Amino acid sequence: EPYTRLLLGTRYVLLRREFLKWRDWKREIPEVARRVLVTMGGSDPDNVTLKVIQALQQVDLDGLEAIVVVGGSNPHYEELQSAVQDARFPIRLESNVTDMPELMAWADVAISGGGSTSWELAFMGVPALILILASNQRPIAERLDAVGVAVNLGWYEDVSPTETAQVVTQLLRTPRIRADISQHGRQLVDGMGSDRVIRALQRQTQAHQSRVWE
Repeated sequence: EPYTRLLLGTRYVLLRREFLKWRDWKREIPEVARRVLVTMGGSDPDNVTLKVIQALQQVDLDGLEAIVVVGGSNPHYEELQSAVQDARFPIRLESNVTDMPELMAWADVAISGGGSTSWELAFMGVPALILILASNQRPIAERLDAVGVAVNLGWYEDVSPTETAQVVTQLLRTPRIRADISQHGRQLVDGMGSDRVIRALQRQTQAHQSRVWE
């Protein structure tokens, strides 16, 4: 319809309600990062999560710890349980998490798929490494890398655990890069998207009512 208005871009990102209380939170950037959050989405049918765990095993850094988040529909849960139990550093496996902002606040760095979690990580200022898990994630990952909001690792099948480990290690040991990514993320997704959508709807409604009364 001619009156249709499209609200496009990251100014209109609709975050889940639990994220909104973190708008004024300030992230600390440690000299050496040691806390890694891994989240590859709900089902992860290709078990990319295991590949990331294998990559983290190759990171040579004292005091490293990780939290791995999986969805309730993940068919590889038992295999992942075995992998984290055999890990050479503490890895906690979490399923059906209800408070992702808390885990993102805990993490110094995240390894994630390139879906809507990317906007949540940007809002929380988490320096993120993105693996492309589906073709529709490619433009997101490439653009976020281009504007300095994340590091695009590429298509998950093309990236070896060793290559992932090298990039992770560099990011963990480089506070300047992490600080820049964090700052750019908070600028890109400021948490005001839902407010802007509501105001736009209100203006549209008011304009429509004015036309009706005329």
